[in-house]
Amino acid sequence: IYTAANARLTNGIRSDNLAMPAGAPASVTYDPVICGPGGSAQDLFTMTCTGNGVPDYNRISCLPSTHVKCGTTDNLGWGLGTRYDHATNCQYPCADAQAKATGATWAGGRIGTDNTQSSAAGSSVGYTQNYAIYVRQGTCAQGGTWCPDPSQRCSTAGNVCKSYWNGTCATNGDCFEGLRCASGVCSAPLAGCVDILLAGLSIGDGPYVINPTLNTPSPSSSFSTVVYCDMTVSVDGGGWALVANVHTSDANLLYYGNDPFWTTGQLGGSRTSVSTPFTKDYKHPYMFSTFAGNQLLIKAHSNGSPLYWRSWYMLQPVLSMPSLPLVYYFATPSPLTAANFQVTYGARNTSSNITGGNAFATDPVICGNGTAAQDVFANACTGNNANYLDYMRLSCLPSTHRSCGSIDNGGWGLGSQTDVPTTFCTTPCTDALARTPGGSDWANGLIGTDIYPGNRYGTNPGYSQSYAIYSRVAPCVLGGTSCAGNLQRCSGFDGVTFTCKSTPGGACGVDGDCFEGLRCNATTLTCSAALPSCGEIKLAGLSLGDGAYLANPTLHSAVPDPTFTTVVRCEMTTDLGGWTQVLNINTGDKNVVNYENYNFWTSATALGGAKSDAPHALTYDYKDPVMYATYRAASQVMIVAHANGVPQYWRSWNTVFNNVSFMSYFSTPTQLTAANYPITSSARATGGSGMGSAQQLVDPVITGVFPNEQNLYADTCTGNGAADYNRISALSPTHTNCGTTDNLGWGIGTRYDISSACLTPCGDATARSPSANWVNGLIGTDFLPSNQYGSRIYSQSYAIYIRNAPCALGGAVNSCGPVQQCSVFNPLQPVCKGLQGAGCSTTADCLEGLSCNTGTCSGPLATCSEVMLAGLSVGDGPYFVNPSLNTSSPTSVQAAMVNCDMTLDGGGWTQVLNVATSDGNVVHHDNTQFWQDATLLGGARSEISRGYLNDYKHAYLFSTYTPNQLLVKAHVNGGTLAYWRSWNMVSSVQPLRTYFMSAVRSNTQVTSSVRQTGGPSLNTTQANQDGIIYGSGAAAQNLFANTCTGTNPNYYEVNRLSSEPVGHGACGTVDNLGWGLGTRTDYPNGPFGTTPVSDAQMRATSTNWGGGLIGTDIVAGNNYGSIGGYQSYAIYIRTQ
Repeated sequence: IYTAANARLTNGIRSDNLAMPAGAPASVTYDPVICGPGGSAQDLFTMTCTGNGVPDYNRISCLPSTHVKCGTTDNLGWGLGTRYDHATNCQYPCADAQAKATGATWAGGRIGTDNTQSSAAGSSVGYTQNYAIYVRQGTCAQGGTWCPDPSQRCSTAGNVCKSYWNGTCATNGDCFEGLRCASGVCSAPLAGCVDILLAGLSIGDGPYVINPTLNTPSPSSSFSTVVYCDMTVSVDGGGWALVANVHTSDANLLYYGNDPFWTTGQLGGSRTSVSTPFTKDYKHPYMFSTFAGNQLLIKAHSNGSPLYWRSWYMLQPVLSMPSLPLVYYFATPSPLTAANFQVTYGARNTSSNITGGNAFATDPVICGNGTAAQDVFANACTGNNANYLDYMRLSCLPSTHRSCGSIDNGGWGLGSQTDVPTTFCTTPCTDALARTPGGSDWANGLIGTDIYPGNRYGTNPGYSQSYAIYSRVAPCVLGGTSCAGNLQRCSGFDGVTFTCKSTPGGACGVDGDCFEGLRCNATTLTCSAALPSCGEIKLAGLSLGDGAYLANPTLHSAVPDPTFTTVVRCEMTTDLGGWTQVLNINTGDKNVVNYENYNFWTSATALGGAKSDAPHALTYDYKDPVMYATYRAASQVMIVAHANGVPQYWRSWNTVFNNVSFMSYFSTPTQLTAANYPITSSARATGGSGMGSAQQLVDPVITGVFPNEQNLYADTCTGNGAADYNRISALSPTHTNCGTTDNLGWGIGTRYDISSACLTPCGDATARSPSANWVNGLIGTDFLPSNQYGSRIYSQSYAIYIRNAPCALGGAVNSCGPVQQCSVFNPLQPVCKGLQGAGCSTTADCLEGLSCNTGTCSGPLATCSEVMLAGLSVGDGPYFVNPSLNTSSPTSVQAAMVNCDMTLDGGGWTQVLNVATSDGNVVHHDNTQFWQDATLLGGARSEISRGYLNDYKHAYLFSTYTPNQLLVKAHVNGGTLAYWRSWNMVSSVQPLRTYFMSAVRSNTQVTSSVRQTGGPSLNTTQANQDGIIYGSGAAAQNLFANTCTGTNPNYYEVNRLSSEPVGHGACGTVDNLGWGLGTRTDYPNGPFGTTPVSDAQMRATSTNWGGGLIGTDIVAGNNYGSIGGYQSYAIYIRTQ
């Protein structure tokens, strides 16, 4: 019976002779068998069909693009053995066929067609040629495959027969490509193209014989196959095996529904010839369905001429999971599905030159460039709504095309199938047809998409490239993991260069032979055991900078395993270094680590979609399960805000505990909760080029700047009645309440508007995305696919590190051995030094303030003054003293570190107070705990490291020590000196605290005379109007305590410490501005009683500000104190 099989007869043009005889009326272009010249030459098909509703059948036809439809607009037979207008009542050619025999349209259809019975339905006048059909068994030399010697195979490199393995040879050139001649015999095949390349057997791109089973758990020594290898070293090292080629204009359709091609080892109409794999759809069945590579390469090309390329890491292996064949990623056969299955996880390299075609940014497979390079996904979906979905087999899924059923209505990728299924459109519909001529939407969707015969909804003019898909099992040197040597492991220290290095017990000659983090034992010439973490590696002198090191975190776990090792990523630079990365939250990698991603936050082994390999620790969501869940010695944590590894700003903190895993802070695995569990106890340091930027100041994790920094909390909650939960948050004052006025998520791992009716983000979260309120809450928050309610304006990611910090890495003072203490005199090089009674060789072995006498550290002395006079000063900094030695009740309990100024006015000054003007703590007049209490701090800090950053108080010195001189330094937070003054005190027998115990408005005199003044900013307008260090030369003023200014007795301004110059010494007189430290304005009968009122607030920005409140502290929320660059004040005392 008649049938339209369209069965392929030939597989590529070999040669031709298209010269037409003299007088021939038409070109070979119109010949229905030998049709098309040059690049348009066609293959032959059998049992073909053309015609409109009454089909025309042919036995042999070249089926050019205008004649491939059965039952469509064409009504001409085309080929040999044509049978026209076949229908029930027309067993023979009908009148229309006869009429066309001599008609003008003859050249369009039946050229060369044979006659039927007596009608003139065959070759017309001028087309009288007959067709002779030949076959042959082509030898290798004739372009076939046959070799007379059964031990040889046909090599397409020169079409010569060459010896296969075990065949005889004299040189490598006698063996099939990929084999080596050894002892007169060709060797067995190697595992892959990359092995051939590394063995020095490459002769360039082309077919080679390999045995890919050698890279499987069940190798077969008898298996071999010929593959096309890309051996060009500039293409990411070379050694790539061609798996498939998607040709966008070869008339074979590789759309989504071609299941044989995409989901099986069958061909789906593609070719298998490795000699010409780029001019048609091509597939190597074994390499596609069985070969398991660990890296992927896709080349955009035009019939083999390269345009551009990109290589990636395959999604596998992760942890110990094996590699998988490419067919695995397309494992879902028709019907169509939107699996969006990730194929790769990180771009490796990209071609440096782009030839022809379109740039990466608009390519649907190799899209994006630089840090914007995209991963590849399988069985992806885009579309404008659920009724008109567009599916594709392979797509880079950029952010504008990753939603199935959203605003985009263009296919995007390879194997596209558009607008399905509700409209019963299992083939491309009219909107796809409409886009064909290159409408404005074309570039947004169908670039690189294959064509459907007859309507060409695929590759548009200008986007005619095809795509060659390669894979390889990369060894260590090319970014893989495999090493051939015993006790070796692949080191990718910088993520760029990969080398096999020895692991513990492995052979070595120098440290560089061992994996980073290990030392070569000079005696045994073997590599040492792994250290617990990056901190120990740093202290052992094994740091080579930031990168990947080998460690054994179990040594600080509940169950130590001395044989365990793992690769960790170390940050060896910031804040003394030695930080081990545990997490990275990437805000744009399409993986969501919001609150209820319990596998990420609360599992000891699962990753929650994150990666776990060090090379991708900064470019994806990342988790080191062992460091996160097992390591139990972290005393510090650091978070770095960055953009794909480029730091923006950072902060480090001391943790609440130093004997628990970091995972233990996130202990709620099954439900949302507002635990507000503290992670950190105090901030250590902060920095980065973006510190202080508008972005950083409202960052939900690294919020504020010193000294306004916030501690970190886990499993926090913000929001109004519909609560918002976060996994990590700084909990600033405006975001600490769950279910109150704030309705924005704030932190990392945010989950919005949680209530019984809203288990997914609600409309208000979506609506806030473009709103002005965005910066107040959702900075750094991850997003959910399809609504992107996370980081939009602020796209930074967060790398989280932990550290077991001994003294040398900024640990606690008690982190040293017996009779030692951590000296931070040089904060960049903390070191353990001896306490009283410790052995010593020189005074430098003892803690600052102590001396080495007859091999033993002795001391301490009473104050900085005694240290200075004893010749023990080594400059400004912290010293170990015991101020109780100058009292009637000396006690070792008071021996501690103090801040000493050993420079100004002869040196020997001991810090007792610091009034910081912007630390969020208020020490105005009413803060009696600060100004009057012998032990309480009034919100101030007592750590000497905070002596210049925060309000600071040394309670014992303030309340007990009796000085006779006073020094005040005006400084910028952090201790940068502006100007200073020293005075002699009124009394030498009373502590500083007693001056502030007198009555309010007592104007108690503190100093009797000025000693010296200095500083780089002295005599500036600011200094001349300073309320403490007022005037210069003969006009310099003394200090008074509990002073008062103001226009009338109902609105006093009282100060705790003031220079009280003329014009500011009267209480209730002409001046109505506060003047000094600890200012309290409009007291006590103002409209708001004991709180500052509007005139103080108004003055904050007024021109009169410089006349009064310089140096005055601020009250949180109204900033009526020092705002624009007004310095803080460090107060020192000494007995001279």
